[in-house]
Amino acid sequence: MATGSGTAKIKVWDAPVRIFHWTFVVLILAAWFTGEWRGERFPIHAYIGYAAGIVLFFRVIWGFVGSSYARFSDFVYSPGKTLKYALEVMKAAPSRYVGHNPLGGWMIMLMIVVIGVTIVSGILGPIDHDMEEIHEFLGENIILILVGLHILGVIVDSIMTKENLARAMVTGEKPAELYEGSPKNYTGGGAKRALVVLLVALVVGIGGAIAIDFKGIVSLERDRQVEFFKQYQARKAAEEAAAKAGAEQPAPAAPETGE
Repeated sequence: MATGSGTAKIKVWDAPVRIFHWTFVVLILAAWFTGEWRGERFPIHAYIGYAAGIVLFFRVIWGFVGSSYARFSDFVYSPGKTLKYALEVMKAAPSRYVGHNPLGGWMIMLMIVVIGVTIVSGILGPIDHDMEEIHEFLGENIILILVGLHILGVIVDSIMTKENLARAMVTGEKPAELYEGSPKNYTGGGAKRALVVLLVALVVGIGGAIAIDFKGIVSLERDRQVEFFKQYQARKAAEEAAAKAGAEQPAPAAPETGE
C-alpha cells in the first residue's frame, strides 16, 4: 500500500488499464468527430475505428489475464447484488468498492459489446448495407447515450462516495482511508504480460485486416463516395444551369388584340 503526503493509498488501476482507458477515449472522440467525413477523408475515420477495435480487443484479453481489479471476474456482479447496489444509489448511500462497483461493471460490459458491434459493423458496412445501417444507428445514438450515462455515473458516484474516480483513473490510486478493513493493492498483470497481450492484439488485428483486405474495402468505399459526390455536383450544376437559362429566357409577348 503506497503512501504519500501522509495519506495511505491503494494501487487499484495498473498502467495498461489507464493507458487503455484514455487511449480509447481519444479514439472514440476522434471516430465521432470524423464520422461524417466522406470521400477522400473517409479512410481517416475507417482506420481510427479499426485502431479502436485493436485497443478494445486488448482490453478484452486483459479482462481475463490482467491485474486483479482489471479482471471481469472482479467487477461483473450477480443481478441480485447489482440490484442491491442500485437501490443504495437511489437512497444516496452506496457501498464503496475498491474496483468498479456493480453498476459501473455492467456499464463497462455493455459498452464493450455495443462499441465492439459498432466497430465490426463499420468494417463490414462498405460491403453490406444492413451493417452500414447498424453502424450508423449505434454510432450516432446508442454510444452517445452510453457515454453520457457513464460520465453521469462517474460524477454521481464520486459525489456520493467522496472518491475522485477520474483522478484515480489517472494516478491508479485511491485513498485507503475511505475503505473498511485492509484494502489491498492490485496483484498480477505486469509489463511483460501487457506487452505479450498487446502483441497478440496487434497480430490478430493486422492479420485480420490483411485477411479481409480492409485496405481494399476502405479504398473501394472511398472511391464510391468520391464518384457519388462528383455525380451529385454534376447534377446540381446542371439543375442550376437549367434554372439560370429559364430565368434569362424572355417572357413571351402578349398577343395582339384587334380593334
